[in-house]
Amino acid sequence: MTATPETDDARDDLDTEVEHAAPFDFAAVARVSTQSELIAVRLKSSYTGCTVDAEEVPDEWSSDAFIGYRTRVSRHPEPKDFRTEASFIVVFERDKTLDDIDINLESDSPPHVFAEVTFELQYALSDEAELHGGDLDEFAAANSTLHAWPYWREIAQSISARMGIKPLVVGTYKIPSAHDPA
Repeated sequence: MTATPETDDARDDLDTEVEHAAPFDFAAVARVSTQSELIAVRLKSSYTGCTVDAEEVPDEWSSDAFIGYRTRVSRHPEPKDFRTEASFIVVFERDKTLDDIDINLESDSPPHVFAEVTFELQYALSDEAELHGGDLDEFAAANSTLHAWPYWREIAQSISARMGIKPLVVGTYKIPSAHDPA
């Protein structure tokens, strides 16, 4: 199981707003983190399915599944508030590699196991917050993903168990760093 930011190569039908495969600008993340509070998390949407009999999904399916995510920032009508969306996807198709799977969940033949879940996170900025251009995008890619990750882990495990397949246990979220091994 690999968790990666979605790119146009991995998911053409998602318009990725904030994309990070490289390390984050931690100074930008810190500027927002120290001047904001998370005030709400809501499940915005979920689209899930198992298109084969549960017995056809091998117990080790999760080690061959693709897990991706993306984030998006939007301003709230209140000038000191902003919202982010953190979307997560998992797809699995027996005997196929990611390159061979049609990840378009609305295609005529969706993957054997799939879930796409989006959370909306609302934040309030302090009255004296001073941010630079791009700070919210960096914050969304790093912290909004981190803040939504526990909700994603719970829903992925719960939904897969309800599908009658071995539950997907999503690992902890690791923020990419310049110090990661190559």
